Amino acid sequence: MSEYTFSGPLGGRELLTIAQAQLATGLGKTSIFELIKSGRLERVRILSTTRVTRRSVERLIAAGLETAEL
Repeated sequence: MSEYTFSGPLGGRELLTIAQAQLATGLGKTSIFELIKSGRLERVRILSTTRVTRRSVERLIAAGLETAEL
């Protein structure tokens, strides 16, 4: 299993903004929200803001890398 970890400005943060999730995955805003809706990305609501867990983004990337390696 391949492992992807964040470095740079995303490293160490447990919750990512939608924009940071887009940057990490290379996906657009609509795709990120579709992945949240389908349960593949974990959303955390804090007051009126939406965040995505870093762990769920890492899992998504790792799953994508595993698929690409086949």
